[in-house]
Amino acid sequence: MAEREKVEPGVINMFKVNMGVKSGERLLVITDVPTTEEWVKKGKQ
Repeated sequence: MAEREKVEPGVINMFKVNMGVKSGERLLVITDVPTTEEWVKKGKQ
């Protein structure tokens, strides 16, 4: 798993550059990580 301290500056920069997020603004990021079974099922299609 990635270490937050190493990844965070790059992610923040991507939001600023690619999405125009400004200092003081907040974002809500929601993810839906597939289960191992879903990965296997998708790979067989």
